[in-house]
Formats: sequence, structure tokens, C-alpha cells
Amino acid sequence: MNYHPQFASEPGPNLPVPPLRIVMPSGDTLSSVDSDLEEKISTVFERKLKLMTTAPPGLLIEVPVGTLGGALSEVTEFPLAGGAPVGAFFDYGCLHLIASSTLNHFQKMYPKGRFDVRRFRPNLVIHSDSEPFVENSWVGRNIMIGQELILRVSIPCPRCISVTLAQDDLPRDPSILRAIAEQNMCDLGDFGTLPCAGVYAEVIKAGHIQCGDTLRFVD
Repeated sequence: MNYHPQFASEPGPNLPVPPLRIVMPSGDTLSSVDSDLEEKISTVFERKLKLMTTAPPGLLIEVPVGTLGGALSEVTEFPLAGGAPVGAFFDYGCLHLIASSTLNHFQKMYPKGRFDVRRFRPNLVIHSDSEPFVENSWVGRNIMIGQELILRVSIPCPRCISVTLAQDDLPRDPSILRAIAEQNMCDLGDFGTLPCAGVYAEVIKAGHIQCGDTLRFVD
């Protein structure tokens, strides 16, 4: 969580992926063009690591027993990016949206915690004065943001221990996940009933967006 990557230049459609810069907790910077990058990160994490821009076919995520529920409660491996384009490096979906009313509700219910948006790592935070977990009602619907982008909301986003981990000035806090479980358990079919915050979405029509754009339904 304390390794911060960014592209060396702005990525664009139909262009090669630009080099990546990785700022380490020490403040040192690594680059994806460094010939010894993989050796350096493998040494830090004490396991052999490889940097790739495209996921190879059949790549699996390994999880402890009980991470999922329902029919998959005993599963310890499942395919990477099941709700994203082939070759993507996402746990499931390629976009994650969360409403401000949801974050505010969690904070109200557990005031000692810090429900900083960094814990949830969304692509988009939707300002909303609606009831908390309004995103759950978007599942299966098409939404437009701005004048071009159209998304289809797929499933509520299940949360795991990652939201509890320390990063930057945020402390480790196991009660963050406990609060989510107390407030928003969602039935995800074969995945079981899991604590969720926000929703996953897939791109139906690509387009440019900017801060302040309005979200509206188009189905």
C-alpha cells in the first residue's frame, strides 16, 4: 500500500503503455525501464516477482479458504479479472464506483475509524445526498457520466482485508471491515453473501470525463 506507481507520461488509447515510475516507502524511485527492476522488487518482497503489462491467459488469484462464500466457500483460487477485458490485472471489474453518502454513513456508524477514500481505491467517487448504499440499486443499469462515457454496473464490490491495512498516515484498523460487514452485506450469487462498499462497472462506450460531471441513467 505504500508503494506509489504512476505513469511517466499520460497514457492514451491505441498507444503503447508508457513507462512506470514506482516511489518506494524510502522515497527512492524505481522505473519499469530499469534492467534490474525485477531483481530489486523481488529482493524487497523476498519472492520472485515479474512486472507485466498484460495478464497471461489462465492467471488465478490465490485466496484463503472462506474468502468467498456460497458455492465458492471452499475455493482458494479463482480466475483474475472475471468482470474485465481479457488480459487485465483487476481482481474482478475494471472500474469501481462509490458514493460519498456511503462513505459518510460508514464514518457516522464507526466514528473512531477513518473511512478515507484511499482505503477503498475507487476510480470514481460519486457525490450523492441519497441514502447510503444507493450504488446497490445501480446494479444491472447503464449510466452515463458526462457527455460520452457509458458504463454498465455489474455487481456490488466485495471488500476484503485490504481496506484495513495501514498506508501512508492511515493506521491498520480491522474494525473498518467489521463496520462494512455490519452495514452492507450483499448477496453476490455464487460468490456468497459478502461485505460490500461501492459497485463494479464495465465500459459500454468509452469517453472523456472530468470532475463535476453528472451521472444519469440511460437504460
